[in-house]
Amino acid sequence: MYRQPPAYMMEMGKQTGQFFDSFVDMYGRKKWRLKSLDQYSREHNTNEQPGKQYFKASTLPEIVNTAPMPQFKSGRHSAEMEKGLSLPVSLSFFVELIIGVPSGSML
Repeated sequence: MYRQPPAYMMEMGKQTGQFFDSFVDMYGRKKWRLKSLDQYSREHNTNEQPGKQYFKASTLPEIVNTAPMPQFKSGRHSAEMEKGLSLPVSLSFFVELIIGVPSGSML
């Protein structure tokens, strides 16, 4: 799961209440919890279905590493092929840094 937005964003969000429930933790701080699919459906009088699973893998590195690679032309140099093989690792690392998902976390 992705990290939750900071508390000030949750407080200021116009539609936060549609997707999150607020509660007070044992330290008196206001926290937010994502509504379940059933609760969201009941409150909005809709029949939401779980999202389609596009990948069999469930972690970012697995998804990136199992994605189909482009076919190299026979005249390519080995250095270009090595660069092409290292791109998924670099992409995985970059995306983890940007969205703040620890390596190997479930998506």
